[in-house]
Amino acid sequence: MMTLKTLAGARRFEEVRTSYREAEPAAVAETADLLRELGRYRLATDLYRHLLALGESSDLHYGLGESFGKMYRYGDALAHLERAFALAPARTAGSAYYAYILERGGRLAEAEHYYRRALAESPTDPWVLSHYAHYLHKCGDAEQAAQTYQQVLARYPAYTWAVKRYALLMLERGEPLAAAALMAQSTVGGNPFARLNYLEYLLLVGEEEAYRSFRAGIDATRLSTPCQVILELFDYAREVLLVGASDPERLTAWKARVANLDETIHRDFDDLEARIAHRGGNLDEWRSLVDALVK
Repeated sequence: MMTLKTLAGARRFEEVRTSYREAEPAAVAETADLLRELGRYRLATDLYRHLLALGESSDLHYGLGESFGKMYRYGDALAHLERAFALAPARTAGSAYYAYILERGGRLAEAEHYYRRALAESPTDPWVLSHYAHYLHKCGDAEQAAQTYQQVLARYPAYTWAVKRYALLMLERGEPLAAAALMAQSTVGGNPFARLNYLEYLLLVGEEEAYRSFRAGIDATRLSTPCQVILELFDYAREVLLVGASDPERLTAWKARVANLDETIHRDFDDLEARIAHRGGNLDEWRSLVDALVK
């Protein structure tokens, strides 16, 4: 008989769903952690909540909090991450993600503390450094933010989140040519994630002709299915939501396609959502699209 964790590893998720309540708590805990690694956050949250009903621990609250964050449920994420660190004040694991969620909640002084804890543990980690740079930008220290992004990109030049964030910072600082050059340079070599990143940037800055031209050079049939899904999402945002329209038939077809994905596609959509709101697009529809990406 296969263990609960083995079922999850074999991606037999429905069997996990129907059997976890009869399994030993330790087996449920390791399975919940694996589901989180596999991007199956909805099922992971079921397992974590089941375990927390039996008794709380820092690791269980952290696992549930991170899962909620990946599901864009940031308020729920903050509540559980806060409890995780309250139960284990010296905890270092997950400090960077807790800092990020604190930052999203506007608790910047506390976020600084946990970013510094994370940087002490992982001083060159690109996720930690680039998110700390964004934190510095939010705090009004654009110069230090720029230097931190440069530090990330010197070591990890293809790190797409830092590329996009630094380009947007450049725009704010009145450096549009440098921003455009950074984004364009990141696509050299044909990395599909970098190309999608550039398309999103063009949406954010309203470069309609540049979007159409660059988009025409992408052969979607050569992309992985998740990349195709994001490409179609950007196209829908440009052609429908950013002009204040709706296309129910196209929306339904896209969601049906996404339903067949095996794991969550998690991406920072904050700027694009703000752009859609600014242009009078349907935010409820946009959020339903993003929610469909969560497994």
